[in-house]
Amino acid sequence: MTLHRRPPTPRLRRTSLAASVVVCTAFLTAAIGAQQDERWRALESQIDRIYAQNEYSLPRFGPARWLADGVSYTTVERANGGSAIIRYDAATGTRGVLISSAQLTPAGGQKPLNIADYVWSDDDARLLIFTNTQKVWRQNTRGDYWVLNVKSGGLKQVGTSHPPSSLMFAKFSPDATRVGYVRGNNLFVERLEDGKVAADQRRIGNDHQRHVGLGLRRGVRGSRRLPLQSRRQVDRVLAVR
Repeated sequence: MTLHRRPPTPRLRRTSLAASVVVCTAFLTAAIGAQQDERWRALESQIDRIYAQNEYSLPRFGPARWLADGVSYTTVERANGGSAIIRYDAATGTRGVLISSAQLTPAGGQKPLNIADYVWSDDDARLLIFTNTQKVWRQNTRGDYWVLNVKSGGLKQVGTSHPPSSLMFAKFSPDATRVGYVRGNNLFVERLEDGKVAADQRRIGNDHQRHVGLGLRRGVRGSRRLPLQSRRQVDRVLAVR
């Protein structure tokens, strides 16, 4: 007896074709999704290399500052994900690490400070560091300030009672025992020994602060563009003991 196989009906053929299409679509969707995820991960990694790791940033020189001896200067160089202060002899070009990245790492921190700007005290015994900056108008003039005691190695943040990246135009007092800074149109003076903030605060007003922002890119130190009244206010406030 011979058995004859019945050909599939049109309905069965349509069902099989639909199932095949669903399976192929599922595989294609999964493959496309995996490919898109891989592309997104690669893009995010590239963006991180550009903006977080600064792998494509051009080498920079500075900010450079003369030291009190008059024969050498310092500049900032990248080190260990942050910054280090390098000393150069102006005559011979001899290079040496003056402030290492380890010295610029806050207690309990894992990375050294990324220095945007800095200024030495008159005797080179203390270093005022500007970091964690934010743009105001066209310049990064708002941020955090730290003071490094070169001899003891102590690293201390100034203005910790204020929100992060909110201080502007900080400078040392003449004897480098206090730091004056602008916050919310007010001038503050903080004593470095105990962190006490002087009760005497002077409001400088929006117009004067705008002049400060336009005339000072490295702090309130000696700018002639700052209105005379505001310069006198800065000097008077920094003289508060």
